[in-house]
Amino acid sequence: MSHRVDYGASNGGWLKALEKAYGQSIYDDSTFGRHTPYENINSGNTLSEGIKVLSGSDRNTDNFWNTKDSTTRTKLTTAFANNKLVTVGTKSGDDADKHVDGIVRKHAYSILEWDAIGDRVKVRNPHGYNPTFDQGGDRKNFLGKTDAENPTRINNGVFWMPLTILTKEFTQICYEE
Repeated sequence: MSHRVDYGASNGGWLKALEKAYGQSIYDDSTFGRHTPYENINSGNTLSEGIKVLSGSDRNTDNFWNTKDSTTRTKLTTAFANNKLVTVGTKSGDDADKHVDGIVRKHAYSILEWDAIGDRVKVRNPHGYNPTFDQGGDRKNFLGKTDAENPTRINNGVFWMPLTILTKEFTQICYEE
């Protein structure tokens, strides 16, 4: 069974509007002197802070290093059954590790869908694209390029990832409660 939130429903890209509202909220409260609300989204806030600002809801964060995959599966099922926001954060790394295998380090991603049968999640990079990397001689490879759900091979920042890989490549997961 696949649980999903339709971010592209009749009202269009409402998640992008929420992201901009989040940036505006930080911008309005900022003393950092950034020039635009979008620059403030990258200001190093926690995963839970974004969910709090966007939804007003409480949130629960798990670190993958001490959370069983079975716990993550249960929480993902519950979150998507109740149309809740879910985000994940990547590992920190020096500049050389910035885009290892197409994953941006020190970055937050949205979880758009949980496929319990396939034991995988649909992940979205809020930048709207994924960095390219070399794989098997294809120097313009990007995450999502070969997904069956992406027949046009467009780099839109969305890709599927097995849960077991997600819990190794990312450090935290945050659920709206």
